[in-house]
Amino acid sequence: MPTKPLEQRQLFNTSREKLEQRFLEYYQETQDSAYMIECAVAVQVRNAYSRDDFSFFMKDFIRSLFLTGKKLPENRNLYFFFRDYFTEEEWRTLVKQLFESPEEYLTYASKNQATLKTLGPYLSSGSREVEEDATLVAQFEDGAKKPKILKIRRIARQVVPPAHSRDLLHIMTYLSIFQRNGVTCFAKIIKAHTDYVVERYREDYRGAEPKTYNLPKLTP
Repeated sequence: MPTKPLEQRQLFNTSREKLEQRFLEYYQETQDSAYMIECAVAVQVRNAYSRDDFSFFMKDFIRSLFLTGKKLPENRNLYFFFRDYFTEEEWRTLVKQLFESPEEYLTYASKNQATLKTLGPYLSSGSREVEEDATLVAQFEDGAKKPKILKIRRIARQVVPPAHSRDLLHIMTYLSIFQRNGVTCFAKIIKAHTDYVVERYREDYRGAEPKTYNLPKLTP
């Protein structure tokens, strides 16, 4: 039986050990490097909020995908999310392989380095001690302008300031793997509640008016 693609629920709620196993199983069958790298970016977003440690997720595996020259995501912005997986010498070699010219590299670097200087510590933070479990509930708009919800359970509440939280969740709009019937699931971030435990969210969020944030958008 073919291995099923990793689902949103698995990427954002499965334990690290089980998720690592699923990564290896799926790649062994499909050899789809681009898909695995996008999944790893999604796990970095999860790590930013999680009470559990998902930092440097599948580091050796991801390194091997880049260093062996496998097919990588077309969106070159995503490469910068893994800069810290490599030594300076390795990164210089990869830059020559991944970008057509130094000028192209600098164009992408100028888009990403300042943002990741701020967001990077969240993407690679370790575990956190928390008093109670909470769930992040983020509201997106999909490619058909319909509402789409992202939930991340077992988060550390208020660990990410609201302005940084919006930028972190905006990363989801870079990922092409989340689609349903050909429609992108996370086309635009609308609103995120990070202060509610699940039980409170179900009661308090119902009927809330969405608020739109104007976020910078990076294109491949």
